Amino acid sequence: MISVLLVDDDHIINLVHRKFLEKSGQFDPITVSNSAVKALDLLRAMEESGQPLPDLLLLDIMMPILDGFGFLQRFEELPESIRSKVRIVMLTSSLDPRDKDKSVESPYVLGFIDKPLDKWKLEQLIELAG
Repeated sequence: MISVLLVDDDHIINLVHRKFLEKSGQFDPITVSNSAVKALDLLRAMEESGQPLPDLLLLDIMMPILDGFGFLQRFEELPESIRSKVRIVMLTSSLDPRDKDKSVESPYVLGFIDKPLDKWKLEQLIELAG
């Protein structure tokens, strides 16, 4: 099983993606954060309490307060024990090719997938998580 943290400010997208991941039978547990700031705090809290970190973090780019790129900058400041464990995939509706280029420049980003998830994209996630 692949543990996942969904980070997206859109509650409907989170609900749809969570259900899609659950139905696949490949992902468990699935944690959701509607804020990049809260997701960073959650990762720190998980590490400090000894909880298992997610294998995969699905990160939206366009979010208020702290966007996906801001998240990546702050992610670099987290302890190596977190950065070495959590793999990030940008899961976004951005159509700007510059966003994809900027995303894959990060050593922590494994891939860039357009929303919404579908069967083919789910296979990509499983491959990236492997």
